[in-house]
Amino acid sequence: MSAGVSARVFLAKELEITKPEGKESPTISDQIEHREIQLMASVNWSDAYDNGKAVGGSEPFVEAWAKSAAHFWDSIAPERLIADQPYNETTGHTERQRYDLFMPSVKPVGLMIFVHGGYWMRLDPSFFSHLANGPNDRGWAVAIPGYDLCPDVSIAEIATQIAQAVTTIANRPEFTDKPLVLTGHSAGGHLVTRIVSSTDPETNGKTNASNNLRLLPVEINERIRHVVSISGIHDLRPLMNTAMNDTLGITPVLARTESPALLTPASIKAVTCWVGDDELPEFKRQSALLSGIWHALGPTTRVIAEPSKNHFTVIDNLQNKSSPIVDCILSD
Repeated sequence: MSAGVSARVFLAKELEITKPEGKESPTISDQIEHREIQLMASVNWSDAYDNGKAVGGSEPFVEAWAKSAAHFWDSIAPERLIADQPYNETTGHTERQRYDLFMPSVKPVGLMIFVHGGYWMRLDPSFFSHLANGPNDRGWAVAIPGYDLCPDVSIAEIATQIAQAVTTIANRPEFTDKPLVLTGHSAGGHLVTRIVSSTDPETNGKTNASNNLRLLPVEINERIRHVVSISGIHDLRPLMNTAMNDTLGITPVLARTESPALLTPASIKAVTCWVGDDELPEFKRQSALLSGIWHALGPTTRVIAEPSKNHFTVIDNLQNKSSPIVDCILSD
């Protein structure tokens, strides 16, 4: 597996270029390649992406999400909840291809779509309903779509489902004249950035879901004001070396076509990569990677590391209308 251009630059800065006695100097490329091999062999990639292990177990955090979500669901006025709506009416759609919509107590000023995480293989929207509270209190509607999970479907198929969900929800009559923001956590961060990117720069602005070139219609892309990937995974290649890939089924071809950092962004205005400052180094690197590459390709980009937040607590402040993360997502 290649470490990529950014990793090569980093490695080049670290290397000491020496000339072995009696031999010609090795080229910088040779030295970098040698160092890459050393690094790849020394990294335990499963541990590098094991967020639960990093915090002593994910179960307490997931249980807390479930309790907060259930409380929010029970407390919201019935007229503000539009639950369990299908976003794919075609033959063969599944029960997971549905969304919950949480309306504010006033006429909505915009629509935020949140895509949940779980490494594309676990969880569902019911764990995350409470995250609608902060944007709702700011007058924004919040939709949380579900999707089929690996290994029943591939990550590429999940991305196509989320593109369909965004299109269906954004085209509801309540929102056709409203600003649209996309955000997602972990695998959800991957999905919201994947659906606004293309495997071929020549297809910019064109929809061609059949070969996965661009997943969102151009008219939806033009309405997106901001994309915020929270602790997102933007280069899938390292995951090929993890134990979870037995379930995810990431191949070199899929990694190349489904990694936003290796693709061309659509004509969107702004992308923010938000990450917890207490997260695993790989998640910080993944955020910096996408921001650095896409900055040169059109959108305004930035990376924000929130202090004292890990992979699980980094989304908690979405419940608070005055929090920095809500301010960021809803900003112009």
